[in-house]
Amino acid sequence: MSAPADETPVDDVVTPRASETTPPRVPAELVGNYDDENGDGQACLSVRENGVTYASLSFDSERGCGVDLVLERVNATSLTVRERDARSVLRVEADALRFDRASQPTCAHLDPSQFTFRRASRRPVRDCFE
Repeated sequence: MSAPADETPVDDVVTPRASETTPPRVPAELVGNYDDENGDGQACLSVRENGVTYASLSFDSERGCGVDLVLERVNATSLTVRERDARSVLRVEADALRFDRASQPTCAHLDPSQFTFRRASRRPVRDCFE
């Protein structure tokens, strides 16, 4: 006996795999806060297991911003994050985390790709510039 044309037979229902329903997680060895500074100001990257915060502050402390980025994808060489409709790629290198040159979180008054977040500087997660 076959199912009526407007019904899907139970055997044909597709159940999503666990990897399709489980949100991505940042590996524990990357979780933490990272800081860097250059001639224009300083930046902070706060990496949590389920998201990333980027914040920057000019040295005169007159301009600053912070943005929470939603984690979309994790692999061995990058974290893909999203802010509204804009995607950014955070490259995972042996000694540092860096934003891809094309990545530009909307609040960033200082180009995030100019900062190098050294893995050796990692410390426990907390609010940036605290």
